[in-house]
Amino acid sequence: MKISKKQVLFALILASTSAFAETKSESSFFVDVGYTGLTYKEDANSFSPSAVRVTVGKNEGNNFGYEGLLAIGAGSDTKLVSGTSVKLSIPTIYGLYAKGYINPSDNIELFGRFGFAGISTKAVGNSTATSSGSGLSYGVGVKFGITKDVKLTADYMTYYPTKNAVSLSGYTLGASFGF
Repeated sequence: MKISKKQVLFALILASTSAFAETKSESSFFVDVGYTGLTYKEDANSFSPSAVRVTVGKNEGNNFGYEGLLAIGAGSDTKLVSGTSVKLSIPTIYGLYAKGYINPSDNIELFGRFGFAGISTKAVGNSTATSSGSGLSYGVGVKFGITKDVKLTADYMTYYPTKNAVSLSGYTLGASFGF
């Protein structure tokens, strides 16, 4: 599933336009916890490591919010690259985001994120190599209310758009807890 920058920008504009969104006057803090399945691509090689992600944020009135996230590597993937077995993991991902959201009903929230993320990678083959990078990051998601303060959440994020033949994206499934 490839999401273009134009689609993310459109979702953010739509979410921030009060003509299309239900305006809430209250603000609310939340913490999301979830499993993140990642796709790391470098040149012609693709790896599927995983992470556990925590997002802390605040929804302000007028369909705007902000979030910070931290993901810690939970699993690695091993592939044969040029005849060498390479094990790749993503030790950390961090990010800061502006968030636009709409509530088409009391128990559904649709949102888009746009911000900045940093990633670190570790590859172990004949030797160990670590690297890091940062840049623009964006994504879209949905939250389904189970109770007033507990929601199921799903999103798809591009943490590191293709730069120098490297990209990192993935989905997260989890739960959100409001305060």
